[in-house]
Amino acid sequence: MNYTQRKTLKQIGQSIREMREAQGMYQKDLAKIAGIDCSFLNFIEHGTRNVSVGILLKIGRILNFGVEIKPFDKENENGLDK
Repeated sequence: MNYTQRKTLKQIGQSIREMREAQGMYQKDLAKIAGIDCSFLNFIEHGTRNVSVGILLKIGRILNFGVEIKPFDKENENGLDK
């Protein structure tokens, strides 16, 4: 996994954690509803594991956020906002 991929995974995980906490939800509760292991959710939130689009969409539905595809930004080396 290269630097850009690691950075992207960390950004995704941080966003998930912030939205989960803003709703007062514990990791174990989100994991149970999403049908994933709590330790896997922890890895996702820390950006240390890849997450499938299917799981990301499922978590998004639970936390009421959408998943957006952005064009690759060659200048910033990722498709995410800074």
